[in-house]
Amino acid sequence: KNHTAQNMDLSPSLFTTILGIALVLHSAYSCLHYRSLIEGHSSSSPPTDVVIEVLFGFVLCLFGQMLAAGPLVTIRTNATKKIELIAPAQRSRNFDIYNTRMKILIGKKTE
Repeated sequence: KNHTAQNMDLSPSLFTTILGIALVLHSAYSCLHYRSLIEGHSSSSPPTDVVIEVLFGFVLCLFGQMLAAGPLVTIRTNATKKIELIAPAQRSRNFDIYNTRMKILIGKKTE
């Protein structure tokens, strides 16, 4: 078996993501090239084709990552046992400290 050929399987999600990244990088290079050509002019906006290319590249990257995520999971709203989500105390210490300091500050203002 050739392990290097086996690892080179290019899934559709990876292909669209790589193509999107290449388009975004090409549009950045095109914009820099355009700016170097119009160095003396005061135009600050990039050409329309560069804007379209970067938007298309971004959409391809987004689509490629959505393909890689897999199918969406359904949400059941008629669950009989609903669990209330509360952050553990160790995860929200910053808010607890802030809340405690506010109580102290309000106490000093009233004195």
